[in-house]
Order: sequence, then structure tokens, then C-alpha cells
Amino acid sequence: MAKQHTMERIFEMLPYLDMDKLKTWVRDDLFREVNYAAVSSAKEGYGARCLYCGKWFSLRELKNGSAQHNTSGICPKCGRIITFKDEWRGHKTLIDYGYFLVVQKMRNKALMLRSFYVRRSYGKEWDERMELSEHMRLYIHPDGIRTFVRKLYSVYGMDYFFIDEYSSWEYWIEQKSVGKPVPYNYFQSSINYILGIKWETDLSKTFFKYSCAYEYIQETGSSYPPNLTRYLELYVKYPVLTERLFKEGFAKLLKDKINGRLSMQIVNFRKKTVSEALGVPRSAVKELKGYNQTRLADKQFIIRHKLKNPDDIEFIRQHYGYKTFEINCLAKRMTVHKLRTYLSSQQREGTCYSLIGDYYDYLHECEKLKLDLSKKFILFPEDLRKAHEDTSRAIRELKAQKEAEAIAKRDRAFEIKLKALEKKYSFSADGLFIRPAKGAGELIKEGASLNHCVATYADKYLNGQAVILFIRRESDPDESYYTMEVSPQSETVIQCRGLRNCGKTPEIEEFLRKWEEWRNKKSKKKAVTAA
Repeated sequence: MAKQHTMERIFEMLPYLDMDKLKTWVRDDLFREVNYAAVSSAKEGYGARCLYCGKWFSLRELKNGSAQHNTSGICPKCGRIITFKDEWRGHKTLIDYGYFLVVQKMRNKALMLRSFYVRRSYGKEWDERMELSEHMRLYIHPDGIRTFVRKLYSVYGMDYFFIDEYSSWEYWIEQKSVGKPVPYNYFQSSINYILGIKWETDLSKTFFKYSCAYEYIQETGSSYPPNLTRYLELYVKYPVLTERLFKEGFAKLLKDKINGRLSMQIVNFRKKTVSEALGVPRSAVKELKGYNQTRLADKQFIIRHKLKNPDDIEFIRQHYGYKTFEINCLAKRMTVHKLRTYLSSQQREGTCYSLIGDYYDYLHECEKLKLDLSKKFILFPEDLRKAHEDTSRAIRELKAQKEAEAIAKRDRAFEIKLKALEKKYSFSADGLFIRPAKGAGELIKEGASLNHCVATYADKYLNGQAVILFIRRESDPDESYYTMEVSPQSETVIQCRGLRNCGKTPEIEEFLRKWEEWRNKKSKKKAVTAA
């Protein structure tokens, strides 16, 4: 098994990789369409030097005779596509970035996918400077995939990728999850990576000989390296079905699976045959060739429900991909024909798209309210929108009732603690009085009345982590005035807020001063009594 080898042992089995030849491949293949020619000034006679072949040529040799800065042409010496650059202009920012995989066969016929970054820049004399950096290795074996990641140096808090390619193994670590190599900063518009794959081995000589990997890359029209790694990962997990899906014309489904857009409900990869995986009869498989996951899903529904009516089929094709879950649930209660007919009768304008969701919500709310859906007038209400509004209102009222009951139950359990708080904090003077909140229900009303957030302190208050006190006028004891929080540990006032979190008035300041004096006297009297 692959997992029995240590990282060091796996790296020992790696075949030799000639870095000089690799750089040559980068120039000749990866950067085959990215080459430059340095155009000389008038003193030099307006010649140009191709930076790929290194040869000088006169601008007269060009077909159009023009070599303006940043225009493209063909080198008359080597035939490469080149971009002209005025050699007297600054070229510090002329940098090409590449990202590629090197696919190598191991001694045990396993594969090693090695991902590289490459950066090509030019010096003052237009001398080419190429830096390669390997950052990930994926060891792919029939028993699974192991991922090794290179540790990165950090320069001023930023990762630096282009470290010496000959660094020792001590800079490599194994990560638990399967790696998905993606170019660094690939999604940033400021950096454009050129992508490619270098095949150092023939897959027909490995256990991937039936994987159709070459054909998959060619058919999807992409040399994007992660596509290969994800395809091989899929093949390792489901070798039989992956091969059959590709050979029977379902490359789009494989692409959707690799990109995370295909669920197991649409294609069951644990099955061995295509018809079993798609969940359709063998006779219907040919009809589904070339389908992506969206078209396949509604076609599967049509086949499974044996739809024949053209209007029913068109209804599913229009809406199934967007309302898959809702339609599947609704189809358990009624036929598609009844569903379409009913929604059409409720339709006012546009399509049934929004009505599907509304109808599903309505039936779901009926279940919560325990309504009898076997009755036709409940299952198919005369006015769906009004019926939906009624059930939604009933659900809100039921929820509010349950919340009120839960709050009342908590407040009843809090009554013992409340008596102790009243004895400790209740006080009156100058037409004002202070008392503790009676529970979560009062905190909710207090917050709504004074437009502040005291309701969020309910759990802390009931659990004894905070003390919430109400300041009221004696002339109007039921009207909210000020709310105060006291620390149960230090007995200090943390905050005292009025309407819309306003601060204390002089009247409140004076009242709280007298309240503090009363508390101090009370605590001293208690200490003397205890002594």
C-alpha cells in the first residue's frame, strides 16, 4: 500500500528530473506563444534581436516592416511569434508567470504529480532569467492519494515561492487532505499564469492506462493542471464508472463532478454501470449522452415519472433545475400533471417559478399546523397566495405563543432569585424607585419601549451573570424610564441608559447617589450585626 512508505522513501523512488531540460521545455513549450524581440534605437539602425533564438535581424526583413512597441509579429529567423519591445524602455516589470505539472512514473508504477511555478524576467542587457520552484507533490497510487507540500520561506510576512529547487527534503511536509494545486494569485487580475502539463511518462505503462486521462484533457480543451489532478483523483476512487462514463459520452458529467457541481443524487458513482449510476433504464442511456448535470436532472425526472404529456415535460424542463428539491417533494403528493394544472390556475403573470416555492412552503406549513392534506380544499386552496399568507401568519403566532410560554416558564423558575434581588436592590426616593427586572419577558418589553438592547441580556440576567434594574417614576410605575446594569461581583454600576441609549440626567444622578448611600449604610449595618 502507498501509505506504508514514509515520505523520504517515496521521494527516494522519484526518477531524476533534469532541471536544465525542464527550463528548455518551459521556453519551447509552456511559453511557446510568449516571446519577445528587443528593438534597437535609431543609432543602432532600427534592428531587433529575438530573445528566443538570440539572432539579430533588420526590420526590413519583417513583412510589414513595422515593429512598434507592444505589437506582435513573426521572427524571420526562427519563425516564432514575438512581441516587440523597445530596448531603451524599462523592462523591470516584464515578467512572465507560469504554472505546470510534471507527471512522472514511480518505480512501483504509481504516479507522482509535481507542481511548479516559473517566473521569467529579463536583465538590463535583455538576458533571460528563469526561476523554478516546486511547491506540491501528489503521490497517486491505487490505494489512494498522498499530498506533500513544501514549506515556504516568509519575507516581511509574505510567502516567497521561488526558493532553490535543490533544497533538501526537510522543507517538505505531508498534509492530510488531498491537495488541489491552484496557481498562487491565479484569481488576481494583476497576474496571468500560463498553464501546462509536462508528461514524463506514458500512462499506458501505469495503472492509469484505462483512465482516458489524455482523452479527457483533450476533449475538455484545457491544459489546466488541477483538472488532471482532480480527474485522476476521481479515477482512483471510482475507476470502473469513471472510465465507462467517459467512453460512453458523459465527459460533461465528469467535468461537473470535478468542479463540484454534480451531486451523488444525480449520478451515483458507487455503481458500476452507467444506467445504474444515472438511475435510468439501459435503453435511455444513449439519449442522455452529452448532457450536463442540469439537463440530466430534469431528464431523469421525466423518465422516472414516465411523463408523456408535452406540457408536463416542458414544465419540468423549465423549472426542475431551479426548483429540484421543491418539485421532488411536491411530486410525492400529486402527479406532475395535477401540479402543473393547479399552478397554472393560480398563475397571474410570468411563469410558475415563484409559485412552486410558495406552494411547497404552504404545504410544509400545513404539515407544521397538522392540517389534513387529504382534504382537497386544503391541498388545492382556491387562492394559494391568501392561503399561504394565512398559514404563515398562523405559524408566526404559534411560534410567538411557544416563545411566550418558554419565557413565562423561565420567569417562574426565576421567582426565588427575584425575591433576593428585590430585598437587596429595591429603593425609592424623590418620586422615583428602583427594582430588579422580573424576568426575560420584562426585559423584552423594556428594550422595545426604550429602544435599546437590554433584551439580549436575558440569559446573563437569569443565570446570575448580570443584574438588571429598572428605574421608574412612582407616578407611572408601569412606564419604562431608565435601565441599569450592575456587576454581581463588584456591585458597581456598569451602565445606566434611558430612551435610545441616552445618558443620565441630573435627576437620575442625584437619585443614584442616594441609592448608593442607602446601600452603603445597609452593608455597614449588616457587617456590625454579623460582628
